[in-house]
Amino acid sequence: MINIHNWTANEDDPRDYLRKPFELEGRLVATNGSAIISTELKGAKLPNAQEHIAKTLKKYFKQLQNSELTKVDLHQCETGEFALERDCKECDGEGELTFENAFNDYEVECKSCRGDGKNLETNKYVVICGLHFSLEFVDLLYYLNNLKVVALEDKLGFEADEGSGFVMSIRKVTEA
Repeated sequence: MINIHNWTANEDDPRDYLRKPFELEGRLVATNGSAIISTELKGAKLPNAQEHIAKTLKKYFKQLQNSELTKVDLHQCETGEFALERDCKECDGEGELTFENAFNDYEVECKSCRGDGKNLETNKYVVICGLHFSLEFVDLLYYLNNLKVVALEDKLGFEADEGSGFVMSIRKVTEA
């Protein structure tokens, strides 16, 4: 059994409609925007999917229905690391910090980013069907039984005993 809330967006995500599961065509759907699962709706009454999400997901699931899926052992997939440039958390991307007291104002270069305002964040990836995926989202697939997958443009479609869905690929991987 899967924990459906592992598939939803966290409380910090500004897209509140992704923080809870919803209903689409009689099925329970959960997504964090990068990983999506659709599973059997067991009696619970959920809000319907927002129109823009429903339209996109219906297109995705139609692609999946018309695809030939292959069993995959995720433990055998190639892994690596990639780096993403992010705004520095200490200085909010400004490159310097400002302090003041009763006597003076101070501006100092941020030591965390060396005044650049940016930091590299290293993440792990997994290669499945020739596409790169963040390990954070592939981890959700490890708990699914009888997993079968297919590459669909920029996403990985999957079916398993627990449900079906998608994981979005990483657009650009820069080796760390």
